[in-house]
Amino acid sequence: MNYPTPDKVRALLDEAGATCISIYLPTHPIAAQNAREDMTRFRNLIIDARTQLSEKQISQLHDKLTEAEELVADSTFWQRQSKGLAVFISEQGVHCFNLPVTAPEEMHVDEQFYVTPLIESASQHKTLYVLAISRGGVRLLKSTVEGLADVPVKGMPKSEADATKQIETEKLLSNRGPAGGAGSYHGEGADTHEPHVRTHQYLLQVDDALTKHFNKHSEPIVLAALEPTLGMFCKLSHYQNLVAKLDIDPDSLSADRLHEKVWQVGASAFLNPIEEAKNAYGSYSANQPERVASDPFAVLEAAQSGRVATLMVARPVQAPEASGFHEQIPIGTEPAAFIPVPEIEQAVQAAYRTSGDIVMVPSDELPPGTQVAAVMRY
Repeated sequence: MNYPTPDKVRALLDEAGATCISIYLPTHPIAAQNAREDMTRFRNLIIDARTQLSEKQISQLHDKLTEAEELVADSTFWQRQSKGLAVFISEQGVHCFNLPVTAPEEMHVDEQFYVTPLIESASQHKTLYVLAISRGGVRLLKSTVEGLADVPVKGMPKSEADATKQIETEKLLSNRGPAGGAGSYHGEGADTHEPHVRTHQYLLQVDDALTKHFNKHSEPIVLAALEPTLGMFCKLSHYQNLVAKLDIDPDSLSADRLHEKVWQVGASAFLNPIEEAKNAYGSYSANQPERVASDPFAVLEAAQSGRVATLMVARPVQAPEASGFHEQIPIGTEPAAFIPVPEIEQAVQAAYRTSGDIVMVPSDELPPGTQVAAVMRY
Protein backbone atom coordinates (compact mmCIF):
# COMPACT_ATOMS: atom_id res chain seq x y z
CA MET A 1 0.00 0.00 0.00
CA ASN A 2 1.17 3.51 -0.77
CA TYR A 3 -0.57 5.74 1.77
CA PRO A 4 -0.08 9.51 1.67
CA THR A 5 2.20 11.13 4.22
CA PRO A 6 2.98 14.83 4.67
CA ASP A 7 6.34 14.40 2.91
CA LYS A 8 4.71 12.60 -0.04
CA VAL A 9 2.07 15.30 -0.38
CA ARG A 10 4.70 18.06 -0.42
CA ALA A 11 6.69 16.15 -3.03
CA LEU A 12 3.53 15.85 -5.14
CA LEU A 13 2.99 19.60 -4.98
CA ASP A 14 6.55 20.17 -6.17
CA GLU A 15 5.94 17.98 -9.24
CA ALA A 16 2.81 19.70 -10.53
CA GLY A 17 2.78 20.58 -14.23
CA ALA A 18 0.86 23.02 -16.45
CA THR A 19 -2.12 20.65 -16.65
CA CYS A 20 -2.98 18.57 -13.61
CA ILE A 21 -5.59 15.81 -13.35
CA SER A 22 -6.76 14.79 -9.88
CA ILE A 23 -8.88 11.65 -9.55
CA TYR A 24 -10.48 10.24 -6.41
CA LEU A 25 -12.62 7.11 -6.20
CA PRO A 26 -13.83 4.58 -3.61
CA THR A 27 -12.26 1.13 -3.83
CA HIS A 28 -12.72 -2.23 -2.15
CA PRO A 29 -10.03 -3.53 0.24
CA ILE A 30 -8.70 -6.98 -0.61
CA ALA A 31 -11.80 -7.86 -2.56
CA ALA A 32 -11.01 -9.38 -5.95
CA GLN A 33 -14.70 -9.86 -6.70
CA ASN A 34 -15.18 -6.08 -6.69
CA ALA A 35 -12.07 -5.25 -8.72
CA ARG A 36 -14.03 -4.96 -11.97
CA GLU A 37 -16.30 -2.32 -10.43
CA ASP A 38 -13.27 -0.29 -9.32
CA MET A 39 -11.63 -0.65 -12.75
CA THR A 40 -14.80 0.60 -14.44
CA ARG A 41 -15.07 3.62 -12.18
CA PHE A 42 -11.46 4.56 -12.88
CA ARG A 43 -11.77 4.03 -16.64
CA ASN A 44 -14.84 6.29 -16.76
CA LEU A 45 -13.05 9.01 -14.81
CA ILE A 46 -10.12 8.90 -17.24
CA ILE A 47 -12.60 9.23 -20.13
CA ASP A 48 -14.18 12.23 -18.36
CA ALA A 49 -10.75 13.80 -17.97
CA ARG A 50 -10.01 13.42 -21.66
CA THR A 51 -13.24 15.21 -22.58
CA GLN A 52 -12.10 18.24 -20.56
CA LEU A 53 -8.67 18.43 -22.19
CA SER A 54 -7.84 20.36 -25.33
CA GLU A 55 -6.07 18.58 -28.19
CA LYS A 56 -2.86 20.34 -27.16
CA GLN A 57 -3.21 19.14 -23.56
CA ILE A 58 -3.95 15.58 -24.69
CA SER A 59 -0.82 15.67 -26.83
CA GLN A 60 1.27 16.99 -23.95
CA LEU A 61 -0.09 14.36 -21.54
CA HIS A 62 -0.26 11.50 -24.06
CA ASP A 63 2.38 9.27 -22.43
CA LYS A 64 1.11 9.82 -18.89
CA LEU A 65 -2.53 9.32 -19.83
CA THR A 66 -1.55 6.07 -21.53
CA GLU A 67 0.33 5.02 -18.39
CA ALA A 68 -2.73 5.74 -16.25
CA GLU A 69 -5.06 3.91 -18.66
CA GLU A 70 -2.85 0.83 -18.50
CA LEU A 71 -3.79 0.55 -14.82
CA VAL A 72 -7.34 -0.34 -15.84
CA ALA A 73 -6.19 -3.76 -17.06
CA ASP A 74 -3.76 -4.35 -14.16
CA SER A 75 -5.73 -6.86 -12.08
CA THR A 76 -2.97 -7.10 -9.47
CA PHE A 77 -3.16 -3.35 -8.88
CA TRP A 78 -6.92 -3.47 -8.24
CA GLN A 79 -6.66 -6.42 -5.88
CA ARG A 80 -4.34 -4.44 -3.60
CA GLN A 81 -6.56 -1.53 -2.71
CA SER A 82 -7.74 0.09 0.51
CA LYS A 83 -10.92 2.12 1.03
CA GLY A 84 -10.10 4.79 -1.50
CA LEU A 85 -7.70 5.67 -4.32
CA ALA A 86 -6.24 8.98 -5.46
CA VAL A 87 -4.48 9.27 -8.82
CA PHE A 88 -2.64 12.39 -9.99
CA ILE A 89 -1.55 12.86 -13.60
CA SER A 90 0.67 15.58 -15.04
CA GLU A 91 3.43 15.83 -17.61
CA GLN A 92 5.87 14.89 -14.87
CA GLY A 93 4.30 11.61 -13.84
CA VAL A 94 1.45 9.45 -12.60
CA HIS A 95 1.13 9.16 -8.82
CA CYS A 96 -1.23 6.74 -7.04
CA PHE A 97 -2.09 6.80 -3.34
CA ASN A 98 -4.20 4.42 -1.30
CA LEU A 99 -6.54 6.19 1.09
CA PRO A 100 -7.51 4.92 4.56
CA VAL A 101 -11.00 6.43 4.21
CA THR A 102 -13.75 5.96 1.65
CA ALA A 103 -13.16 8.53 -1.09
CA PRO A 104 -15.83 10.36 -3.07
CA GLU A 105 -15.83 9.71 -6.82
CA GLU A 106 -14.56 12.91 -8.42
CA MET A 107 -12.20 14.21 -11.09
CA HIS A 108 -10.68 17.66 -11.49
CA VAL A 109 -8.61 19.21 -14.29
CA ASP A 110 -6.77 22.38 -13.35
CA GLU A 111 -3.42 24.15 -13.33
CA GLN A 112 -2.66 22.54 -9.97
CA PHE A 113 -3.45 19.27 -8.27
CA TYR A 114 -6.45 19.19 -5.98
CA VAL A 115 -4.92 17.87 -2.77
CA THR A 116 -7.29 18.90 0.03
CA PRO A 117 -8.86 15.40 0.32
CA LEU A 118 -5.37 13.87 0.13
CA ILE A 119 -4.19 16.04 3.01
CA GLU A 120 -7.09 14.79 5.11
CA SER A 121 -5.93 11.23 4.49
CA ALA A 122 -2.30 12.17 5.16
CA SER A 123 -3.36 13.61 8.50
CA GLN A 124 -4.63 10.13 9.44
CA HIS A 125 -1.21 8.62 8.85
CA LYS A 126 -0.73 8.31 12.59
CA THR A 127 0.20 5.60 15.00
CA LEU A 128 -1.74 3.90 17.74
CA TYR A 129 -0.34 1.10 19.85
CA VAL A 130 -2.25 -1.94 21.04
CA LEU A 131 -1.46 -3.76 24.24
CA ALA A 132 -3.07 -7.15 23.69
CA ILE A 133 -3.21 -9.16 26.93
CA SER A 134 -4.40 -12.71 27.42
CA ARG A 135 -3.42 -15.51 29.75
CA GLY A 136 -1.74 -17.15 26.79
CA GLY A 137 0.47 -14.16 26.09
CA VAL A 138 0.95 -10.44 25.83
CA ARG A 139 1.95 -8.40 22.78
CA LEU A 140 2.58 -4.77 22.04
CA LEU A 141 1.47 -3.96 18.49
CA LYS A 142 2.02 -0.86 16.41
CA SER A 143 -1.17 0.03 14.54
CA THR A 144 -1.11 2.34 11.52
CA VAL A 145 -3.36 2.61 8.49
CA GLU A 146 -1.22 -0.11 6.91
CA GLY A 147 -2.01 -2.68 9.61
CA LEU A 148 -0.47 -4.19 12.75
CA ALA A 149 3.17 -4.94 13.50
CA ASP A 150 4.70 -6.57 16.58
CA VAL A 151 6.93 -4.37 18.75
CA PRO A 152 9.57 -6.11 20.90
CA VAL A 153 9.59 -4.88 24.52
CA LYS A 154 12.52 -5.59 26.81
CA GLY A 155 11.47 -7.26 30.05
CA MET A 156 7.92 -7.98 28.88
CA PRO A 157 6.81 -11.43 30.15
CA LYS A 158 5.81 -13.79 27.37
CA SER A 159 2.81 -15.04 29.30
CA GLU A 160 1.30 -15.27 32.78
CA ALA A 161 3.12 -18.56 33.29
CA ASP A 162 6.40 -16.89 32.31
CA ALA A 163 5.78 -14.05 34.78
CA THR A 164 4.97 -16.51 37.60
CA LYS A 165 8.10 -18.53 36.90
CA GLN A 166 10.21 -15.37 37.01
CA ILE A 167 8.66 -14.28 40.31
CA GLU A 168 9.20 -17.70 41.89
CA THR A 169 12.85 -17.70 40.76
CA GLU A 170 13.45 -14.23 42.19
CA LYS A 171 11.69 -15.21 45.41
CA LEU A 172 13.81 -18.35 45.77
CA LEU A 173 17.05 -16.40 45.24
CA SER A 174 15.94 -13.68 47.62
CA ASN A 175 14.99 -16.16 50.36
CA ARG A 176 18.44 -17.72 50.25
CA GLY A 177 19.97 -14.36 51.08
CA PRO A 178 23.73 -13.69 51.08
CA ALA A 179 25.95 -16.71 51.64
CA GLY A 180 22.94 -18.99 51.72
CA GLY A 181 21.28 -17.19 54.65
CA ALA A 182 17.61 -16.36 54.92
CA GLY A 183 16.51 -13.38 52.88
CA SER A 184 13.34 -11.42 52.27
CA TYR A 185 11.13 -10.91 49.29
CA HIS A 186 8.81 -8.04 48.48
CA GLY A 187 5.24 -9.29 48.81
CA GLU A 188 6.47 -12.53 50.33
CA GLY A 189 3.11 -13.19 51.91
CA ALA A 190 1.41 -13.37 48.53
CA ASP A 191 0.83 -16.89 47.29
CA THR A 192 1.71 -16.84 43.59
CA HIS A 193 -0.19 -20.12 43.19
CA GLU A 194 -3.46 -18.23 43.67
CA PRO A 195 -4.90 -17.31 40.23
CA HIS A 196 -5.80 -13.73 41.23
CA VAL A 197 -2.33 -13.10 42.66
CA ARG A 198 -0.62 -14.60 39.61
CA THR A 199 -2.62 -12.37 37.29
CA HIS A 200 -1.90 -9.30 39.41
CA GLN A 201 1.84 -9.94 39.41
CA TYR A 202 1.74 -10.69 35.70
CA LEU A 203 0.05 -7.38 34.93
CA LEU A 204 2.45 -5.47 37.16
CA GLN A 205 5.35 -6.84 35.13
CA VAL A 206 3.60 -5.96 31.88
CA ASP A 207 2.95 -2.40 33.06
CA ASP A 208 6.51 -1.97 34.28
CA ALA A 209 7.97 -3.17 30.97
CA LEU A 210 5.56 -0.98 29.01
CA THR A 211 6.34 2.17 31.02
CA LYS A 212 10.09 1.61 30.70
CA HIS A 213 9.81 0.94 26.97
CA PHE A 214 8.19 4.28 26.18
CA ASN A 215 10.04 6.11 28.95
CA LYS A 216 8.79 9.73 28.84
CA HIS A 217 7.01 9.36 25.51
CA SER A 218 3.41 8.47 26.28
CA GLU A 219 2.26 7.06 22.96
CA PRO A 220 -1.51 6.44 22.68
CA ILE A 221 -2.34 2.85 23.59
CA VAL A 222 -5.54 0.87 23.18
CA LEU A 223 -5.82 -1.92 25.74
CA ALA A 224 -7.33 -5.16 24.42
CA ALA A 225 -8.18 -7.84 26.99
CA LEU A 226 -11.09 -9.64 28.58
CA GLU A 227 -12.62 -8.63 31.89
CA PRO A 228 -11.57 -8.88 34.70
CA THR A 229 -8.03 -8.52 33.29
CA LEU A 230 -9.05 -5.32 31.54
CA GLY A 231 -10.30 -3.64 34.71
CA MET A 232 -7.44 -4.92 36.84
CA PHE A 233 -4.79 -3.56 34.48
CA CYS A 234 -6.48 -0.14 34.27
CA LYS A 235 -6.49 0.11 38.08
CA LEU A 236 -2.86 -0.82 38.63
CA SER A 237 -1.26 0.70 35.52
CA HIS A 238 0.94 3.79 35.81
CA TYR A 239 0.94 4.39 32.05
CA GLN A 240 -0.30 7.88 31.22
CA ASN A 241 -1.92 7.48 27.81
CA LEU A 242 -4.34 4.57 27.73
CA VAL A 243 -6.79 6.12 25.27
CA ALA A 244 -9.35 3.33 24.93
CA LYS A 245 -10.10 -0.23 25.96
CA LEU A 246 -11.55 -3.23 24.18
CA ASP A 247 -13.29 -5.99 26.14
CA ILE A 248 -12.20 -8.78 23.80
CA ASP A 249 -9.93 -11.79 23.72
CA PRO A 250 -7.24 -10.55 21.27
CA ASP A 251 -6.22 -14.13 20.53
CA SER A 252 -9.66 -14.85 19.07
CA LEU A 253 -9.43 -12.20 16.34
CA SER A 254 -7.57 -12.11 13.06
CA ALA A 255 -5.01 -9.34 12.65
CA ASP A 256 -7.33 -7.48 10.25
CA ARG A 257 -10.30 -7.67 12.60
CA LEU A 258 -8.23 -6.55 15.61
CA HIS A 259 -6.82 -3.69 13.54
CA GLU A 260 -10.33 -2.59 12.58
CA LYS A 261 -11.62 -2.64 16.15
CA VAL A 262 -8.59 -0.76 17.45
CA TRP A 263 -9.14 2.10 15.02
CA GLN A 264 -12.86 2.19 15.74
CA VAL A 265 -12.33 2.79 19.46
CA GLY A 266 -9.01 4.62 19.21
CA ALA A 267 -9.99 7.21 16.62
CA SER A 268 -11.04 9.58 19.40
CA ALA A 269 -7.38 9.90 20.32
CA PHE A 270 -6.92 11.84 17.09
CA LEU A 271 -10.00 14.04 17.28
CA ASN A 272 -8.34 16.59 19.55
CA PRO A 273 -6.84 18.65 16.69
CA ILE A 274 -10.36 19.59 15.54
CA GLU A 275 -11.47 20.68 19.00
CA GLU A 276 -8.17 22.46 19.64
CA ALA A 277 -8.43 24.35 16.35
CA LYS A 278 -12.05 25.34 16.99
CA ASN A 279 -11.26 26.46 20.53
CA ALA A 280 -8.25 28.49 19.37
CA TYR A 281 -10.31 30.17 16.66
CA GLY A 282 -13.07 31.01 19.12
CA SER A 283 -10.64 32.39 21.71
CA TYR A 284 -8.78 34.60 19.24
CA SER A 285 -12.05 35.77 17.68
CA ALA A 286 -13.12 37.09 21.07
CA ASN A 287 -9.81 38.50 22.27
CA GLN A 288 -7.48 39.06 19.28
CA PRO A 289 -9.64 39.15 16.15
CA GLU A 290 -6.64 40.16 14.03
CA ARG A 291 -5.29 36.62 14.60
CA VAL A 292 -8.16 34.94 12.72
CA ALA A 293 -9.64 35.11 9.22
CA SER A 294 -12.43 33.36 7.34
CA ASP A 295 -12.54 35.30 4.06
CA PRO A 296 -10.91 33.00 1.44
CA PHE A 297 -8.87 35.81 -0.11
CA ALA A 298 -7.60 37.06 3.27
CA VAL A 299 -6.76 33.49 4.27
CA LEU A 300 -4.92 32.92 0.98
CA GLU A 301 -2.84 36.09 1.45
CA ALA A 302 -1.93 35.07 5.00
CA ALA A 303 -1.07 31.52 3.93
CA GLN A 304 1.18 32.74 1.13
CA SER A 305 3.09 34.91 3.60
CA GLY A 306 3.58 31.98 5.99
CA ARG A 307 1.39 33.42 8.73
CA VAL A 308 -1.19 30.61 8.99
CA ALA A 309 -0.62 28.33 11.96
CA THR A 310 -3.84 26.32 11.64
CA LEU A 311 -6.20 26.17 8.70
CA MET A 312 -9.64 24.65 9.15
CA VAL A 313 -11.27 23.61 5.89
CA ALA A 314 -14.89 22.57 5.46
CA ARG A 315 -15.46 18.91 4.75
CA PRO A 316 -18.89 17.80 3.52
CA VAL A 317 -20.96 16.03 6.13
CA GLN A 318 -20.67 12.42 5.01
CA ALA A 319 -23.06 9.53 5.05
CA PRO A 320 -21.98 6.61 7.27
CA GLU A 321 -19.38 4.32 5.77
CA ALA A 322 -19.63 0.56 5.58
CA SER A 323 -18.86 -0.83 9.02
CA GLY A 324 -16.15 -3.29 8.01
CA PHE A 325 -12.80 -2.82 6.32
CA HIS A 326 -13.65 -5.45 3.73
CA GLU A 327 -17.31 -4.83 3.09
CA GLN A 328 -18.59 -3.63 -0.24
CA ILE A 329 -19.64 0.01 -0.14
CA PRO A 330 -23.46 0.04 -0.19
CA ILE A 331 -25.17 2.26 -2.74
CA GLY A 332 -25.91 5.69 -1.33
CA THR A 333 -23.35 5.63 1.49
CA GLU A 334 -20.36 7.10 -0.34
CA PRO A 335 -19.17 10.45 1.01
CA ALA A 336 -20.13 13.66 -0.73
CA ALA A 337 -17.63 15.00 -3.25
CA PHE A 338 -15.59 18.04 -2.36
CA ILE A 339 -16.32 21.18 -4.36
CA PRO A 340 -12.97 22.90 -4.88
CA VAL A 341 -12.76 26.65 -4.32
CA PRO A 342 -9.58 27.87 -6.06
CA GLU A 343 -8.63 30.36 -3.35
CA ILE A 344 -9.13 27.80 -0.59
CA GLU A 345 -7.20 25.10 -2.43
CA GLN A 346 -4.32 27.53 -3.01
CA ALA A 347 -4.43 28.53 0.67
CA VAL A 348 -4.32 24.87 1.72
CA GLN A 349 -1.25 24.25 -0.42
CA ALA A 350 0.49 27.45 0.73
CA ALA A 351 -0.16 26.72 4.41
CA TYR A 352 0.95 23.12 3.97
CA ARG A 353 4.22 24.22 2.37
CA THR A 354 4.94 26.49 5.35
CA SER A 355 4.19 23.76 7.93
CA GLY A 356 0.75 25.03 8.86
CA ASP A 357 -1.65 22.47 10.33
CA ILE A 358 -4.52 21.59 7.98
CA VAL A 359 -7.61 20.41 9.86
CA MET A 360 -10.63 19.09 8.01
CA VAL A 361 -13.77 20.08 9.90
CA PRO A 362 -17.37 19.10 9.16
CA SER A 363 -18.91 22.05 7.33
CA ASP A 364 -21.61 22.51 9.94
CA GLU A 365 -18.98 23.04 12.67
CA LEU A 366 -17.28 26.04 11.06
CA PRO A 367 -18.49 29.62 11.65
CA PRO A 368 -21.83 30.08 9.82
CA GLY A 369 -21.46 30.84 6.13
CA THR A 370 -17.75 30.02 5.95
CA GLN A 371 -15.80 27.26 4.23
CA VAL A 372 -12.42 28.07 5.71
CA ALA A 373 -11.13 29.52 8.98
CA ALA A 374 -7.52 30.36 9.81
CA VAL A 375 -5.64 30.97 13.03
CA MET A 376 -2.55 33.12 12.47
CA ARG A 377 0.93 32.73 13.92
CA TYR A 378 1.11 36.50 14.40
